[in-house]
Amino acid sequence: MKIKFRVNSLISSILTSIIKSNKNSFAKIIVVSDLDDTLRMTNVKNTGHAIVNHIIGIRPFHRLIDIYHQIKNYYQQMGEEVIFYYLSSSPRIVDIKEWLNHHGAPEGIIRQRNFLEFFEHGGKYKIKQLKKFLKNHIEQHKVRCFTENFAESDEFKELLKKNNLSDTDILSWKKKDGSDKIKILFFGDNGQHDPLVYSSMFVDPELDFKGNNIEAHIFIRKVDNRVKDIPGVSYFNNERELLDDPIISAIIENNNNKKCG
Repeated sequence: MKIKFRVNSLISSILTSIIKSNKNSFAKIIVVSDLDDTLRMTNVKNTGHAIVNHIIGIRPFHRLIDIYHQIKNYYQQMGEEVIFYYLSSSPRIVDIKEWLNHHGAPEGIIRQRNFLEFFEHGGKYKIKQLKKFLKNHIEQHKVRCFTENFAESDEFKELLKKNNLSDTDILSWKKKDGSDKIKILFFGDNGQHDPLVYSSMFVDPELDFKGNNIEAHIFIRKVDNRVKDIPGVSYFNNERELLDDPIISAIIENNNNKKCG
């Protein structure tokens, strides 16, 4: 059954405002990244080494930063926006944004613990923040899909004229691959809680990955060999092993082929 919209109705005004809003917030590709021992050589499992690293300056895993950029470039060349969400248990007294900018990491949303959250269990804190972010993004994506469907209607074309808008104003909202799928790439380490945190997202009924057509993959740096591996999670000891993963290698290879072409 086709839904009819009145041109001057409230819902038309709302949809017009949505189309004129920031389209990057509706990216279908999400990269979730831990920081310490994933992107930053912090060595948080060893308190002494962690303190020394903070004093002399924390070095980055340069190759992983490069992989992040290749992921971003690959999807952008396909016409898709990519959003990076950096989630850290470190307190806000550590300026993560400046560190990321200094080392050339892709720009993104940064979430760190504030003073009131500092005494909260690290795993529970990450689950709460990550679920909140993903739930909000999924809801925005649903609105986007509804808006895209409405944008195909004759009623919307009339609405464009009345609001002095052209087709180019909504061009980037058009489905480029015929799919409403969201893809999430999780990156972390097994030094603390990342494998369990990320895995919990897959089975959370409020997020409903299957029902919301979400494809997700978890990549975990092994910094503690005593921690038992979780089935379905891709582990790597270094970036060379990460590049051998079928998901990552396909992205890198296709990205390189596009550059050569």
